[in-house]
Amino acid sequence: WERFARYWPSQTEVSSAYIGHLDQTDRLRDAVDEMDALWKKLELDGLELLETYEHAGLEVSEWRQRVFDDPMNAMERITVERQRWDARVALIEQFSTLDTSFSGEEEVALRQQLLATEDIGHDVLDEMKAFIERFTRRVERHRVMLEEELAALRRSGRLEHETRTTELNLVELERHVAHITRSNGAYESSSQPSMVHSKMQASIASELESLRQAGWGVDKWLTEVKDAPLQVARALSDARPHLQRHDVLRRRLLALPWKRDVKLALEVEMMSQQPHWLAHLNLQIPNYTTHLASRAIEDEGYELQLWQPPIGRPTLMPIPKQRERKVLQPASALEEAHEAMLEAMDAGEEEKPLDENENVSEKVSRERNEPAIQQPLPAPKEELQEEVEEVLETKELPAQPVEAASTAATEVNAVDATKKALTSLTNLVAVLGLHELATTVEQGGLEALQDVRRNLAGQVNVAPRDVRIGRLLRLSLRLLPAGDEDDNERARLLAALSDMVPTLKRWTRRRLEARHSGSKGNFLADAMELGVALERIPGLGQHLPLEEDNWPLPSDMVGLTTEVSNLARSVNLPSAGGVKA
Repeated sequence: WERFARYWPSQTEVSSAYIGHLDQTDRLRDAVDEMDALWKKLELDGLELLETYEHAGLEVSEWRQRVFDDPMNAMERITVERQRWDARVALIEQFSTLDTSFSGEEEVALRQQLLATEDIGHDVLDEMKAFIERFTRRVERHRVMLEEELAALRRSGRLEHETRTTELNLVELERHVAHITRSNGAYESSSQPSMVHSKMQASIASELESLRQAGWGVDKWLTEVKDAPLQVARALSDARPHLQRHDVLRRRLLALPWKRDVKLALEVEMMSQQPHWLAHLNLQIPNYTTHLASRAIEDEGYELQLWQPPIGRPTLMPIPKQRERKVLQPASALEEAHEAMLEAMDAGEEEKPLDENENVSEKVSRERNEPAIQQPLPAPKEELQEEVEEVLETKELPAQPVEAASTAATEVNAVDATKKALTSLTNLVAVLGLHELATTVEQGGLEALQDVRRNLAGQVNVAPRDVRIGRLLRLSLRLLPAGDEDDNERARLLAALSDMVPTLKRWTRRRLEARHSGSKGNFLADAMELGVALERIPGLGQHLPLEEDNWPLPSDMVGLTTEVSNLARSVNLPSAGGVKA
């Protein structure tokens, strides 16, 4: 109890009243046993905690003695110090993972020892962290440079064998890169011939074969190239300058008096055909000169016959007068073929204007008897931009004639003018697909205009549909023949409207086909179907107006001529990149 009273006075304050009373002996014994159990428990917990930090690398012998002396006080102090201890353990682990194979091993070991034995403060811990960051960054830069050298060898195709460099330390990686660089990519433990040597051997063998076919004596090198390609490559490299200057060597040798030593001349003839002897012959020419000058003539009629490699004959090539070729503009055959197919379809499907003497009823009956042939067209590569100029809703422009007016002004008979106007109206109605109405106009003349007005008026305000078609129908109603001299101008304008219909037909059919829907042969019905399709799948660029045409139209011929001209401009859109809309 006295030991507990010395270390834990707060715990013995209650049991101190039992001292000196025999009747309180049991209570005192129970209090002492309870404090002893708490002491042992704190002691075991403290020792277990210290053992954990000891295994992590810290020196805790001093703290172990403190736990034995006063476990409660020691545990309280350990609780305060645990944050710094954890930081020290983390730094020791980081120091252990550093790659010190190249440099810094002693400094890292010293810092690890300091962390393990000394109770250092937060400022020293911060300096340790900064050192680890600097050291790691320096090692990574060194490793990256070595990896870049390996990558360069790999890109050049010289790296024969791949090695997992992540398992190598810095020194091992540096030695590996140095060996690979010295061996030009060959693997040191490879029992197979290296890839680089194989490529070099094949190249040398190919060059030697070409020399052999030219007549050179390279059989010795061809035999040795499989076993010693490096030596053969070195010898061939030394012989190349002499091969190129073989004609100079021949001239120098032919100038010597070989009839003084025929045996030596025969040896020279043999060596002059072998590339590995050419350097020796060049060096021996002064010795040959001295030797032959000191000898008498052996064979007066002997002449040195040196082998000569075949010489390629130069071929004369004609030179054009105009060296620079004209650059032709590229043309798309696909687009041209597509346009040709569409034009062919237009020629077969679109109605031609009626001749004045042709009977409309006969043409209608003929067209009804002939079955309509529809050929599927390939979808265009790119859908043309569907935009209509805002000409229809802008200010009025000066009147532009749709067709060139006749230069000579002539008096037009009102009857003939009306007849021409009726013919143009018949053609327009027929082109629109209203064949029965065209027959009625041809047979009834001016009396059939009421039926024409009623039928065309029923087709005007239809939406959604191309607004240009509604404008064309409204202008047709304004240009109906009136039986006066202005019918000649009306005939011309009606003919101009008739010429616009084939373009609108082609425009409508192409966009229906682009939306996986074919033309039914009825222009007005196709226009309505396209309007619905354009609402569902609009085209690129500006959206085509699909609402009803409410633009106020004039009643005089000058204003109507201007409106027809504006409509013609909106129908015949300018080409975009050579492609007509």
